[in-house]
Amino acid sequence: MLLLSSLLITATAQGAAPPQRPTPEPLTFAGDVRMIRLDVSVVDGAGRPVRGLMAGDFSILEDGKPVELSVFEAIEDGAIATVSSGEENAPTLLVTSGPKPARSPGQRIVIVADPSGLTAMQLARVREATSEFVARRAADGDIVRLINLATREVWEGKIPEDRIRLSSIGGKLSRSRSPFFTPGGSGDSIAEQIDLDMEAEVGESYSQSLRQERFLSRFARAGELLALFDEILIQLSALPGRKSLILVSDGFPQMRLLDQRLERTAHLAREAQAAIHFVDAYGLDGLLPETSGGKLTPVFELAWSRSGGSQDLAEATGGFVSRFANVLTHAVARAAEEARSYYIVGYAPVRRDDGRFRTVKVRVRRDDVTVRTKKGYIAGGVGSGLVTRRVR
Repeated sequence: MLLLSSLLITATAQGAAPPQRPTPEPLTFAGDVRMIRLDVSVVDGAGRPVRGLMAGDFSILEDGKPVELSVFEAIEDGAIATVSSGEENAPTLLVTSGPKPARSPGQRIVIVADPSGLTAMQLARVREATSEFVARRAADGDIVRLINLATREVWEGKIPEDRIRLSSIGGKLSRSRSPFFTPGGSGDSIAEQIDLDMEAEVGESYSQSLRQERFLSRFARAGELLALFDEILIQLSALPGRKSLILVSDGFPQMRLLDQRLERTAHLAREAQAAIHFVDAYGLDGLLPETSGGKLTPVFELAWSRSGGSQDLAEATGGFVSRFANVLTHAVARAAEEARSYYIVGYAPVRRDDGRFRTVKVRVRRDDVTVRTKKGYIAGGVGSGLVTRRVR
């Protein structure tokens, strides 16, 4: 178990270790060409990555205007599977050298769980999803980091060597830290068990009395969460390949005062080749009236009022949002799978940097797939007035 303050140490140690298999080499370009690189997820109706697409299947719009595709790579199982060359209308600025790397399944996966605002049932879902993913879905070579935002505890390990240990920890994620909490031991902490027993005894009135307090506390916790993501993304930006950050919680609302913070985090995610996914631990809870004769709140309105900020962050970074499922394991596994098989497309902007946000949209010549990438970029980078602070 590591404290949150040791994040930099673990990232450095893991980054220094030589990989067991080669990873995709970075793209290289002429020195006077600035490229906008986009990691693109293309999935079918079941959320599975779609393979076999070529450069001619893609088109890019910047601020609604077509731009010329200059870079194309298909990544499968963590290695380059296809690059554009010699075909009609193929991108021409791509430069590669050396043999095609062998496939490498290892990915960096960061799961951030926030149990603090969850009921006992919701917490059980988060535990099940985290433990099951590590035990059965994480691939050999993956480096998995688990972060409990409620207790500021961090664990990291490599699969398969640390599979059993991390799976056990994921199954015991706690709302509060106590001297009795032992991640490697058996059973829940004493402090947590008292908390769960009290909630079961008091019942619905207990959750109602705390609902408003929990909602207000999310405003403060959202800032902490974004600062944590900033720190992780800065660490990961020096490492090759795509990464997945998965937030498993009840999310946080959309807040006007956090717009600038959201944009900074999204910018750092773009720089780090990372997608932030939001898996809503609420599941189907709260969709029915709480009192007899009560009115049904529109499903998406209810979810948006509680977690619209989380959805904005996921969409801005090319991640997905998973809601209304009482089993969360599939969504967590899907986030990791998308980091293994995806496409890289790029282009040279035709306009000079002006410090403004430019929207980007990628299209594929197929109607039966979903295409996701980052919403855009700031031409010239984020302002220097934004400062990252460490979560204490």
